[in-house]
Amino acid sequence: MASLSAQQAVEIAGHRYEWDPRWGRPVAASALGRDGEGEVELGNTHGCIVLRNNGNLLANTDTEHAVIEFTPDGRIVSTWGKQFHG
Repeated sequence: MASLSAQQAVEIAGHRYEWDPRWGRPVAASALGRDGEGEVELGNTHGCIVLRNNGNLLANTDTEHAVIEFTPDGRIVSTWGKQFHG
């Protein structure tokens, strides 16, 4: 599967999806409630992403923070779901 550059988009069933290079980057450990400094990977998302009515995005991961809520600009506002880890 080819990767998308910042200029490419995909249209499926009348919906347009664009690659945003600000997303998918490692995040500060403190943003996930972890001690220490540095960045951590969010892990695989299994393709499940949900857009909430308030515009925030929910994504599930393989990490102990199974569900991560992002603002539209990519800032993490909450994490939950340790019981769904993996």
